[in-house]
Amino acid sequence: MEKLERVIKRVSWLLDTIACIGMVMVVLITVSNILLRQVVGWSILGASEYVSAVSAVVISFSLARCALEDGHIKVEFFGEKLPKKALMVIDTFSKTLISSIMVLLFIRLMQHGNKIRLSGEVSPTAQFQLYPFIFMVVLGIGVLCLVNVLELLKLIRRAVRRDE
Repeated sequence: MEKLERVIKRVSWLLDTIACIGMVMVVLITVSNILLRQVVGWSILGASEYVSAVSAVVISFSLARCALEDGHIKVEFFGEKLPKKALMVIDTFSKTLISSIMVLLFIRLMQHGNKIRLSGEVSPTAQFQLYPFIFMVVLGIGVLCLVNVLELLKLIRRAVRRDE
């Protein structure tokens, strides 16, 4: 279990690093497009398409590390007033629900990406292939699924240990 956790942490860190590079790319494309439009009078063809595609990858690649670091917003107001067992049941239920939804999202995005790949669909203006970006989002969601399942397994392990 610890080895799996180390691998997932490394992969999520790598994806987050790639997301940071992608965010820099988004800023560079946007600023370049604005400056070129103001100075020279022309803009980068399909800049908004590139920004949209890279932004989707940036978001999906950064989710797993955020989940590992428990960086998501949580409402703990009610949780503070509940007994530990009730809180553990609620956490287990919510992690199971989240993991299930993420797995379904992963499967559906994989099907959609394959459909786009087979159809050869490209972006309207820049004419770049869309499916690689969809599959990159699938990768980010897949790692997020692994993080959620890992967290669920750790929660169940803690519950079993308490009962012993």
